Amino acid sequence: MPTTATSAPSATEAMSRHRHARSAAPSPPSSERTTNEIQTRSAIDPAARRAGATTPSTSPYPPEFLRGRDPARGHAVLLTMLDRRLKFGVVMISSGCTPDEWMEKCRRAEGLGYDAIGVPDHLNLMSPFPSAVLAGSATTRPKIATYVLNANFYNHTLMARDIATADILLDGRLELGLGTGYVEQEFTAAGVPFGTAADRVGRLESAVAQLEGLFADEGSPQPVQRPRPPLAIGGHGRRVLRLAARNAEVVSFTGAPFRPEFGRTGLVDGPALRERVDFVRRESAERSVQPEFNVLSKQTVLTRDRRAAAEALRRYGPDLDTDQLLDVPMLFVGTAPQIAEQIRRHSAELGLTYFTVMEPAMEDFGKVIKLIR
Repeated sequence: MPTTATSAPSATEAMSRHRHARSAAPSPPSSERTTNEIQTRSAIDPAARRAGATTPSTSPYPPEFLRGRDPARGHAVLLTMLDRRLKFGVVMISSGCTPDEWMEKCRRAEGLGYDAIGVPDHLNLMSPFPSAVLAGSATTRPKIATYVLNANFYNHTLMARDIATADILLDGRLELGLGTGYVEQEFTAAGVPFGTAADRVGRLESAVAQLEGLFADEGSPQPVQRPRPPLAIGGHGRRVLRLAARNAEVVSFTGAPFRPEFGRTGLVDGPALRERVDFVRRESAERSVQPEFNVLSKQTVLTRDRRAAAEALRRYGPDLDTDQLLDVPMLFVGTAPQIAEQIRRHSAELGLTYFTVMEPAMEDFGKVIKLIR
């Protein structure tokens, strides 16, 4: 029904108008755009100003969605409107499970409020596609995600068949996560060349391009979700994030590049992660529907002593200080209310709306979900 001139826009209409206005506005040359200009050009929200804000909001959301203020950090935070947008996933570990145990774990995840149940792809775990289908048979609401398939392990034609079959058996609940793989020993065991990071990203690019064509082939099994299940691609390097920004429905920020000096991955600090988020926004600017932003938490620790707990997690970011460790969205540390506020802050500042944890944190993070919902 048409609205009258005096009707207030709904939350959905407000968000839609804001996004349309931003996408329709002419953009200055990239060399003239600062990080804040790329993220938002909105002035201080009146509600935030009344709460004491003196600098423009850096939230990618429209002003009417900004309510309240975090006095400790000096910025506006999103409250109930944003809470309705947040999604939560958990990566389940199938190793050593009987079918009944696996299904019971998945039911528990659904009961705790998780929106997606992820199955990983490593040689020491059970195969991802059967695990995904069994997870779907035990649940009714969550998406079932491959988090993530090692695209380098698969013949693309056979992978397309398995993806379509899984989506059919899941009645359209599959979320397709693809990655490059990063464990060299697994490549060696599978007889697949490991190559360089550029080699692996190149093969991922090829997989994404070929899958599009294979799903269009009417002679093959067709997924329920058309033209394909929603695609999630994650990483930290610019090339893989560019691929995600231009092709995926979900961009997952790992915030943890390989660090030769440590011989493993290491977390970056908040400003470095923000730079990658801004990069993805620029790369996805021409898309009619913007991708969703996801992050995987390396650890979730419920505690009243945040600083001591952060010190115990220093192995994830050896060159970060305690404040930096507490600032990144790849670690959740604190009481359940503190972590809930941390999630709202990261959503307001970075536009993250999809948070994933590992199975060992499932129960503790479930307490956070309850507070937000």
